[in-house]
Parts: sequence; structure tokens; C-alpha cells
Amino acid sequence: MKVVHYKWGRWEEAMGLQKQLTIYLVARRITGAKAILDDNPGDKQNSPLAFDILTGTRKKLAGNEKDKIIALYGLFTEMEIAMPKPDYSLSVEDIYRKATVAAMNYDRTLWILYHAPSDKRRMTLASWVPDWAERGFEPSNGRYGVLRDRFAASGASQPTFRFSSDEKALIIRGKIIDTIIYKAEPLPDMVPVALRIRAGDRSEDLQHTYMQTNHHTIKILQSWISVSTWSDYPTGEDSKDALQRTLVQDLPEENGKYTADGSFAAWYHNMGLNDVEVTAGDFDQLSLDSQAVGNRSDSNLTMSFKMFGKNPFHSFVTVSNSLKCFFYTANNYFGTAPDPLPESMHAGDIIALVSGLEMPLVLRPVGIGYRLITHIYIHGVMYGELWPEADGVLEDITLI
Repeated sequence: MKVVHYKWGRWEEAMGLQKQLTIYLVARRITGAKAILDDNPGDKQNSPLAFDILTGTRKKLAGNEKDKIIALYGLFTEMEIAMPKPDYSLSVEDIYRKATVAAMNYDRTLWILYHAPSDKRRMTLASWVPDWAERGFEPSNGRYGVLRDRFAASGASQPTFRFSSDEKALIIRGKIIDTIIYKAEPLPDMVPVALRIRAGDRSEDLQHTYMQTNHHTIKILQSWISVSTWSDYPTGEDSKDALQRTLVQDLPEENGKYTADGSFAAWYHNMGLNDVEVTAGDFDQLSLDSQAVGNRSDSNLTMSFKMFGKNPFHSFVTVSNSLKCFFYTANNYFGTAPDPLPESMHAGDIIALVSGLEMPLVLRPVGIGYRLITHIYIHGVMYGELWPEADGVLEDITLI
């Protein structure tokens, strides 16, 4: 279709999964094919992880929710990835759990935990098991997990995990480092507005929607700034600088850009103005420019839409932090987390660094274990600053 310039719809996006699965099978079936493919890998892997296949097929529909896993059995068998034999007598929960266990045992990674949260996941699932009947979060969604990327909260550690004898609990190795004591209101989803602007929509309805959403966003961000000043930051840096780095998830290019062009300093100043002062003129500096909306990708697996406005920092932050909340910890750290979720974080939840995971996790104490809530960005620990040098300091953490 690419050769003939097929023009009906976004075929390349729609056929992306079929294309990649075909590559996997060609590499498996044809002698020497994998060596050729690996010589020109592009942005794809030719030796698949079970994780990649399961997350890649989430968008596909099935009349029977059990078929979201069972229908893949033939593919997994040919790929020599061990999966439980199809058994329709099992519950959806058991089928999804057993597939998740098999995938983790094959891949020997914990990345699948980033995909456990989703909007309508059934609460009868173990907290560490994704609801494979759900689409999950798109890379453009602020709640999408950043993996295989720039963070290293657990240093260079390798994934260390095992399952309970009945495979209903996942036991990971890590270190509990802090406790959530406050969660601020999350930002609304600005991405749909950004997409309409990017598509050239200049309707009165969109302008009204934008003004309402932006006004609400400004009020929330002002509360985030207030929380960030509660104490000196534990790393020794100014809390203002720590906030800037947090709001851009410490992307080096964004940090440098918004410091150099002065847009963060202007934004921080304007956020301290009252409504009368803002109405008098400074609000205009916080508005988005409807003439330029672009997109960028932080990695092969993540993407945020970026709107360049009269204040570029505000434009970037309102989109990149959509559907995220701001939190504060007992040890005076702060950060951002996906929100809302079916089980959103709240005061009393604990923060853990986990062997083999790039991002910290928020966990909720429940009985003899913990429920997985979500992954988070917490400033000052994302590069292994609090990860112990000795494995003996680590403890077993049981997810249920």
C-alpha cells in the first residue's frame, strides 16, 4: 500500500500491528531472514517480547473477552513463547493472570506493570495484571508509562521477581523510600483541544472550550506551585528549579530551552498574579497560540503534543501534564503521577523503587501485601540517587 500511495485513511497506523507480526513470523520461518532484518532494524525489534505482542494487540476487539488472550495462542506457539493452553472454562481474570505470568517469565522484565492501570479495568483482577480487554493508554496520553528511556530510578539493577505458589501474587525486590502525604487536583485533558487546534479548527465552540479549560488549568497549576514551596527541596536545589524540571519530566532539551528563552521565569511570575492583574493583561501571556501546534516523541513508545504559544513553557506544560496530579511526600519530595485512575493515589500510599524498573511505583498497603496503583515521576530520585548500593538492603514487596 505504501508503494502504490494508498490514500484511503491512515492505513500505515492501522496496519502497524499486522506489519510487525509479519516481520516476527518471517524472521522465524525463513532461514537467514532475521539476520537481514536485524541489519536494517529501523525502529522495530525482530526478536519480540511477549510484552510487546500483548500490549500491541490491546486495541483489537474480540466478541469474547477471553479471546483477547486465547486467540493469540497459535502465534505464541510459533514464536516458541510458552503460554497456557486455551481453556474457556477459566474465568477472564484467571486467563489474563496466567498469560501475564507466562509473559513475564518469558521476557524476564517488569515493564508490563506500567500497563496495569487503565480507565475501566475490572477491580477483580490482581493489581499487577493488565485488563487485556481494555485498550490501555495511548502514547499521547499523559498517563502512559515511560520505559526503555532516560530514567533509571533503580540504577543499573536487573529485574528480580517471582510468583507465589498459586501465582496470584507477584513478589518483587525493592526499597520503600517515602509516603504520599498530599495530592493536588490533576490537570484536565488538554490533548483533544490541542488536536482540534492542530487540525485547523477555529470555531467559536473550541475557543470557549479552550478558555474554560485553560482557566481551570491555570488555577490548578497555581496550587501546584504553592505546594512546591512548602519546604526546601531535599536535593539542595531551589524548589523553583526543581518544579521546572518536574513539570517537563526533566527532559534536558526542554529544561535548557525554557531557561534560555525566559519563558519559565515569565510563567512563574505570571502564575503569582491575582485574577485582576491577569485580566489586566498578563493572562494574554499564558494563552496558547492557535496558529502553531506540533507534535514530538520522547521515545519510540511515547509521544506528547506540544502547542507553541506566547508562553512556550505554559503551552508545553498544559499538554505534557494533562491527566496528571501533583503530589508531596513525607520527606519533602514532589512529583507528578497519572490521574485519574480507577484507583488513584492518595495520602498514605507508599513509594517504592523496584529492581529493574526505571520509574518508581506507588503502592497501597492492603493486608499482607500491596496493591499497585501507578508509576510516577518524583524529582530527585529518577537517576538512582536513592537506590542502595548493596542488594542486602532490598526487601521483598508482595503485589496482590
